[in-house]
Amino acid sequence: MVTQLKMHTRSATNKFNEHFCSIHTVFKDPAESLSNIHFSRLEYMTTRTLNNQFLSIPYITCDCVYSQLIHFYISKSTGPDQISAKFLKIAAPIIAPALTQIFNISISKAEFPSQFKLARVVPIHKQGPQIDYINYRPISVLPITSLILERHVNPHSKSYLELNSLFYFRQSGFREHHYSQTALIEIIDDWLSAINQNKIAGSLFLDILSF
Repeated sequence: MVTQLKMHTRSATNKFNEHFCSIHTVFKDPAESLSNIHFSRLEYMTTRTLNNQFLSIPYITCDCVYSQLIHFYISKSTGPDQISAKFLKIAAPIIAPALTQIFNISISKAEFPSQFKLARVVPIHKQGPQIDYINYRPISVLPITSLILERHVNPHSKSYLELNSLFYFRQSGFREHHYSQTALIEIIDDWLSAINQNKIAGSLFLDILSF
């Protein structure tokens, strides 16, 4: 019975892997996939003069690392390293100095640790029959410790992009004071403007992960 269960689990895992790989083939070779695409929306970046040279990201302090470790929710999903948030909270006083050193070496070399890039892919049911693999979407769960470095680097990178106006002016995602609501308001405004001018208003919504 145990052997049959293991075989069934392995078979299901392989099926999910095959399905998720099949819908992400466009990303297997980014250079080849994007070689014929003309990014007209990004042309404005090439003509800009940067107002400020990118400053090096400051080193993270041990106190900051320790503070983030002890404030992790213990229910947070565990990555491929199988190190839980509960363990990190308990071991924070001991591991904080070592993690601080790892993070600062990463910052000094401008390289994100390869082990932090590994993810545990979890299938999440969307809708429809649960027995059908196409009704699931993949969620990548990274090592919890990688979030500390990500949270430290993120605001400094965003600050530089904002300062030099390198975000596309209509981008609503991943920006402060920009939400799905702001994107919808702008789209609706475009529709109303077109309708008032007796134009045909149409929209195309793409989910890249569906390719």
